[in-house]
Amino acid sequence: MRFATILFISPALLFGQWGGEQAIQASIRGDGGEYGKCTAEVEVDDVAEVVISGAAGRIRNLAGRGAGWIRLDCNSPMPRNMAGFRFRGIDGRGRQTLVQDPRSGRGVAVVRIDDPKSGPERYTFDLEWRFDGGGAWDRDGLDYAGGWDRGWGNQIAYRGHGRGGFARAGGQHYEIYAVDVRVNRNSGQVAVLMDTNMGRDALSFTGRIQRVSAGVIYADVRAGANRGEVAGAYGAMRISIGRDRRVRSIDMDGAVAGRRFRLDWQD
Repeated sequence: MRFATILFISPALLFGQWGGEQAIQASIRGDGGEYGKCTAEVEVDDVAEVVISGAAGRIRNLAGRGAGWIRLDCNSPMPRNMAGFRFRGIDGRGRQTLVQDPRSGRGVAVVRIDDPKSGPERYTFDLEWRFDGGGAWDRDGLDYAGGWDRGWGNQIAYRGHGRGGFARAGGQHYEIYAVDVRVNRNSGQVAVLMDTNMGRDALSFTGRIQRVSAGVIYADVRAGANRGEVAGAYGAMRISIGRDRRVRSIDMDGAVAGRRFRLDWQD
C-alpha cells in the first residue's frame, strides 16, 4: 500500500514539492518585447494559492485533497518592477482572486482559487504586464490601440486562398486551402474558419486580441471546432495583415481537447 501511494503522488515530484507546496519552473518562449505574459494552469480541489515570481511558480494547498501544476508558460520572467499589470481568470468553475499585486509585492503575484464542488477542477489564468509606461489598460482589458492600423477600420473581414497545414498530436493532419478571418477591434474577438481537405469551414478557432504590433495581431486561442465538434483550447494565435486588409499569414500553437497542435497558413 505504501508503494502504491508513492506512485500516486509521483507526478508532483516532477516539479518539486516541500512543506505542502509544489513548485514549477516556467516554460519561456519568446523575449516578450515591451509586454510580458504568463499563463498558469493548475488543478485544485477546494482551496489553494498560486504564487508566481520571476520564472518560477509555487502552489499552496490550503484545503481539500490536494492541488498541483499542469503548466506555467511565459514569454519572459515576471520582473520585480513593471509599469502596468493585469490579472485575468480564464477557465474554471470556481472563483479566482488576485490577493497580491506584484507591483506592491516586489514582483510576486499571488492568486487564490476557491473551488466550490467536490472533485478536482482545472483552472487557467493569465498574468500580463508592461515594462514601459505607455498606454493605459482600457476598461475591457484591450491594450492595442496604438498598434492598430487605421486603414483596417474597426472590423476586418477577409476570405482568401493559400496553403497551409494543421497537425495535432495523436495523428490528425489536415491541409488548409482557404481561410475566413473576422476580427472586431471593439470587442477584441477573433474568429478564423478554414477550408481543409475535410471540407469547407471544417476547422475553426476563436480567440481574443492581446496586442497588435507591426501589422501582426496577437491573440489568445480560446476554443476550437473540428467539423462542428467544439472543444476547449488554449494557445497563441498570430495573424499578419497588410494595409490593404489582406491576411498574409496565420500561425497558431497550443492545445485543443488536451492535445498539442500546430497550425501554419500563408496566402
